[in-house]
Amino acid sequence: MSHLYSYRRRALALLFACLLMTVASADEGEALPVEATWLRFQPVTPLWVATRMARCWRFRIWVARTPQEFSRGLMFVQELDDDLGMLFAMQAEREISMWMRNTFIPLDILFADAQGTIVKIHENAIPHSLDYISSEQAVYAVLELPGGAASRRGIHAGDQIRHAHFGTAYCYDD
Repeated sequence: MSHLYSYRRRALALLFACLLMTVASADEGEALPVEATWLRFQPVTPLWVATRMARCWRFRIWVARTPQEFSRGLMFVQELDDDLGMLFAMQAEREISMWMRNTFIPLDILFADAQGTIVKIHENAIPHSLDYISSEQAVYAVLELPGGAASRRGIHAGDQIRHAHFGTAYCYDD
């Protein structure tokens, strides 16, 4: 009997956690246009960037994992809080190119290797540009942040992204 109670309690806790994640993602989704409504139903998770200057910056991010999510990205989003972004989490390292078609806001695009080390930053990518932005080497993830966010925080190539995708999910200086 107590085993059944424990199972029900865990199931209820899981349901509550899912509800909290949905509420959190709905808050961010209030300003989303209809073309980007898919983000309303995506959970927002924490991510940190640890700089070489011993500072940890916390961000709230959506994680894109599928080819469909990769192709949508932050297209049609018309405003983005300074601590909100998207992580494109790939299954293996590869060279990647992106463009800003149907992207309404400037973005900082941070390319990271499998250890979470930022290998390249393309700052303030121009909205609607069809120019390719390349990682120029194999990367494991791409982090998109609002344009200027990296500069405002002193984030540079060589700094570390901390997230479960890299096996590191926190910073001590948070």
